[in-house]
Amino acid sequence: IFKNGLRTNHQLGLSGGTAQTKYAISAGYFDETGVFPGLSFHRFSFKVSVDQQLGKIFKVGISSLNSVSRTNGEGINPVSQALLSSPLTVPYDAAGNLIPFPGGGSLIYNPLANLVPGAVVQNRTRYNTFTTAYAEAQFTPHLKYRFNGGVELTPETYGDFYGSTTFQNLSGPSTARNSNYDYRNFTLENLIVYENTFAENHHVTGTGV
Repeated sequence: IFKNGLRTNHQLGLSGGTAQTKYAISAGYFDETGVFPGLSFHRFSFKVSVDQQLGKIFKVGISSLNSVSRTNGEGINPVSQALLSSPLTVPYDAAGNLIPFPGGGSLIYNPLANLVPGAVVQNRTRYNTFTTAYAEAQFTPHLKYRFNGGVELTPETYGDFYGSTTFQNLSGPSTARNSNYDYRNFTLENLIVYENTFAENHHVTGTGV
């Protein structure tokens, strides 16, 4: 039932700027295979951020994090079915074929049936973008106004297929389905911030939303 899993994670980043402009760019790739055949996760990500000082009073910036991920076989886990099976049963017949009900009867299906290539297909693809922007005005050395805006969009597609000889269908008809989801979140904030230091050791910060 089990196999060795493998995980790799790669990151590449670049940052720089001047006294007025600062930027950062990064990209990443994450890949993981699970301990069950057919179980894996892959993700590509990209992030960019820019901050710009406009004169002595105004400052603006934007940051965007984007990713694409794919999960295969997220529900593949034959352990529970294996624990229900008798340790005295044999999963294969003399010809090397899987026995649907190794213990006889029709209650405990062969836990290895779902690990046959193509018997179970589960794919989830998710796109995510999270972008924020801000504008800041420093009216006095102690008083500033800041506007924050953000949007997160996460469209997602999920599909699965269970063949006839799986313990979901118990040698009955094969089944399949496909679903689409769309998640959205928005943020708008207006902040007034006051900061001051008294007698060198006492710092006061007040925020109004």
